[in-house]
Amino acid sequence: MGPLSPNDSASLLNVAYKDSRRGQGLLRLPIELWIDILRDAQYDDLVPSYKWLKSFALVCRAWRPYAQQLLFAHVALPLGASHCRAFMRSMASTKGAEHAAMLTASIHTLSMALDHQDVYADVLEMCPNLRELRMTLYHASFRPHILSRISRIAPLIKMLHIQAHHYSVLLQILPLFHAVEVLDIDCSIAVQDLFPDLAGKAAPAWRLRDLRYNNLHWQTDGFVKWALSGAANGSLDTLEALQVECPTFFASSICALGLPHLRSLQIGRVTEDDDFSSLTQLEEIMITLPRQPPPAFHVIPSGVKHIGLKAIDDAERPVVLSELRAYRERAGISLATITYQREVQDTERSFDDIRALYQFCEEHAIQFRLIAPPYGHYTGEGMPLSLNITVPRAMPLSLRRNSLPSVETLLQMPEKKSSAQRLVSKVKRIIF
Repeated sequence: MGPLSPNDSASLLNVAYKDSRRGQGLLRLPIELWIDILRDAQYDDLVPSYKWLKSFALVCRAWRPYAQQLLFAHVALPLGASHCRAFMRSMASTKGAEHAAMLTASIHTLSMALDHQDVYADVLEMCPNLRELRMTLYHASFRPHILSRISRIAPLIKMLHIQAHHYSVLLQILPLFHAVEVLDIDCSIAVQDLFPDLAGKAAPAWRLRDLRYNNLHWQTDGFVKWALSGAANGSLDTLEALQVECPTFFASSICALGLPHLRSLQIGRVTEDDDFSSLTQLEEIMITLPRQPPPAFHVIPSGVKHIGLKAIDDAERPVVLSELRAYRERAGISLATITYQREVQDTERSFDDIRALYQFCEEHAIQFRLIAPPYGHYTGEGMPLSLNITVPRAMPLSLRRNSLPSVETLLQMPEKKSSAQRLVSKVKRIIF
């Protein structure tokens, strides 16, 4: 079912209500269908329409519990301890212990900004059905008794996102989450301590299916190998998706470990020296730095269905297209989708790169997807965490925004002249 706007869903509910009052009984739809409609409808331009759902919950008493469950499916407490205390007071003031328990049992995703205080463990213990935990860790370490309390909740968590300001607290809390299957670590912000020596530290005995690591600091790529070695080496047989943003990470360093079930790979660059022969199940590769030098597509396995590229320079476009044509001839019809990520709001920049890739895809019956870069680290800007790993990977929820023009609209714009061509035209106008 495609995404619905709150207005669409409200209209549908209004029709259902009027028809049912007339006794026609046309829209006695299953409750599961209405919940799906509401789940899709709560997103308008990515932002959950809490105001709309609140109004719906208040006006329609019969549907109020279902709307409230949707409101509590993802709880975000980004303002620290004061925010968590306010949440706990709100739950304590709810009329009826059973109703409060129903609301906290509805929480499947919890986002929090943490420090060393006890209140965060209090909130975690209120969520018996928590499956996804998103934490921003500002402090350097946890107190032992808080770690003990978190450890009782940790086995429930299947998807874990951590943005850490200190490596020490990251390595302190990760061993608790041995049941995690999707792990997303973000150290791209200004980490305030040095990257540790991981040789004496054991990784949890997790069996990861999806590993994401974002660290723009040099010589920090050792975390990836650490997360897949030692007690965690079972992840070598279960890992299906690997996403690494690190300037000193090279594909060969991880391919050498052997990842027989890896289906999706996102890395900075693909070079002549990379050997992907061990990645026999690879279906998707996304290249985030396709320049200096351009990617060497001929080392990519021929079974890849989806290639993703970030913006390429005009000077490198002919080389990239030539490599793509050669790969397409070798891979045949297996290549089904190309995703191109670049900014399109800059009206001064030529769209020739988009036009060239689009025409290449049209010539070879390949799906072309144009997406905008993420806008910071806001909710929905990143690829959503999911236990269902599909190829191509699910795109960020922010792509539901209507601000990105269609490829066809961009291609209708006149081709922009280069700076040299503009200079020549200006001189001609002056002379003649």
